[in-house]
Amino acid sequence: SRMSAYRNSIATLLVGVAILGGLSPATAADKLRVAYSVWIGYGPLFIAEKKGYFHEQGLDVELIPIEDTKLRFASLAAGQIDLMATSVDALPQYVKPSQSYRYVFGLDESNGADGILFAKDIKEPSDLKGK
Repeated sequence: SRMSAYRNSIATLLVGVAILGGLSPATAADKLRVAYSVWIGYGPLFIAEKKGYFHEQGLDVELIPIEDTKLRFASLAAGQIDLMATSVDALPQYVKPSQSYRYVFGLDESNGADGILFAKDIKEPSDLKGK
């Protein structure tokens, strides 16, 4: 099924990323430290963790919240994390000539940005004033 294929690709992705990132297989087998910021697009990481998909692939993954994009890049450069989830537009903002990063996998596709859900009595944004 499509869900099964997606599940396997997320777990397998991290194996591939560990190799592309230059980590030794022993390091990947010990613990793979993945930084993220709180955003719905990174939900598949938590689904894979909760459902045991990483474990099924022989991975011990630690998800580490780092909200500031600049700090995620600094943590990656310092070797404090092995991978990070970030938006594609952040990559050119923080890459330095002396650093080599690889964009490996898209976790989310979007045709827009954030949205607001509200009760039926709200007809337009100005109706949110004072609520």
